[in-house]
Amino acid sequence: MKPVDIQIWVQIVYSIVATLAILVAAVWFFWSRASAGTLQITLTLTSVTMVNNTRMIAVVRVQLKNTGRTRIKKYSCLAAGKVINVRSNSEPISIIPAGDLNLRIDEGREIFEKQNEIEPNEETCEDVAFVLNKATVFAVSVKFKRKGTTEAWKTIAMFSADDKAKVSTPTDHSTKQTARSRSIVPSWLTHLLP
Repeated sequence: MKPVDIQIWVQIVYSIVATLAILVAAVWFFWSRASAGTLQITLTLTSVTMVNNTRMIAVVRVQLKNTGRTRIKKYSCLAAGKVINVRSNSEPISIIPAGDLNLRIDEGREIFEKQNEIEPNEETCEDVAFVLNKATVFAVSVKFKRKGTTEAWKTIAMFSADDKAKVSTPTDHSTKQTARSRSIVPSWLTHLLP
């Protein structure tokens, strides 16, 4: 065999190996993209109810939507809430310190207990109640962990109960303000009341 023939065979083998590598990489890329989950978590304050004119119960709707192409099996879905201390400040805008938003999600409670998986394009929601006592500004965090992987999705949202309940927090004590709420406490919340 001549050196020119060997060089031609080396180029042919090299071309075949390079083509196979590109094909394997493409298959791996599309397979990993197709199996990756994409979950959208939306939090919405739906209602605030005054109880005994002393405490409020806020109901936050947690909505999960699988926007990916594969089924997402649930390992856990936890919700946690925390009161946010809003201090009056002379600054027109002030940043809430990051430490104020650190929610201990591991201390949260399990939600979507009957939901084991979410199919592609499936949407589901659950209402979660939070007892606020005298607080009006609070944060809610939800963390969804996928079963069998390290994938997890987390979202945090801040809410003001005043916006939904139309309850004003008095800053001038000379003005008498009363809180009104037209909604009644649902029967599934009565166990939270004293």
